[in-house]
Amino acid sequence: MVTLTADDVELVVVIRDRGQAYNPLLRDEPDVNLPAERRPIGGLGIHFCKKLTNAQDYRREDGWNVLTLRRKRIR
Repeated sequence: MVTLTADDVELVVVIRDRGQAYNPLLRDEPDVNLPAERRPIGGLGIHFCKKLTNAQDYRREDGWNVLTLRRKRIR
């Protein structure tokens, strides 16, 4: 489930799933300087999310993974 909210200050994206508990924010940063064929699969999605947002938060709530991404509005 994905929820988007926006106001004059920020955009907030909340991603919820009932999968196994997993905090993607703890994943090691990928070495983006390696050629694609030498990089292991995975990790770029959360890397891009972290680079494109101002704040990220993960919590486990009542059996749900809840990842919140915040991006301040550019004026």
